[in-house]
Amino acid sequence: VISRLRGHFGELSVHSLGSFTVDKCFDASSASLRETIVSELVPVQKDLLKTKQGPYLLRKLDVEG
Repeated sequence: VISRLRGHFGELSVHSLGSFTVDKCFDASSASLRETIVSELVPVQKDLLKTKQGPYLLRKLDVEG
């Protein structure tokens, strides 16, 4: 399931239920897939900061790091 979401993590993360899904996918992923997830969140960082769950997700996944 996680690999089928590849390419859609950015758009999922800006929705409340989607950010929960991205968070759980990140927890269950290998290191290479975690890098992919984080790289897909970089372009939507500003949008994520405007959401309720976005700042938490950005910190947890260490998107800036």
